[in-house]
Amino acid sequence: MKHFYLLLFLLGTLSLQAQQLPERPGSPDLEVRIHPNPAPGPHVEIVTQNRAPKEIAVYDIFGKAVLHRRILGNTLDIRDLSPGVYMVRIVQQGKSTTKKLIVR
Repeated sequence: MKHFYLLLFLLGTLSLQAQQLPERPGSPDLEVRIHPNPAPGPHVEIVTQNRAPKEIAVYDIFGKAVLHRRILGNTLDIRDLSPGVYMVRIVQQGKSTTKKLIVR
């Protein structure tokens, strides 16, 4: 019975701490559009508000990095990606965002 109350106490404490976490410090999010999405072909366009170089990291649904590129334009070559769902992390000029990409 003591273990039950200890577990309740710990869960209550952890949930209170999780509610009090501050927002992630850092730069404001980057506005990005990825198209076509779902992507049927070997390329996608990653469009931002300016033409500065972008650091692109693509992760599979398990969080494993499957692609990392620095691109100067808007075109990302995805021909090496298998069909599936991916998360794309884009960093440009200190700003970042993460978007979902579906490859067919």
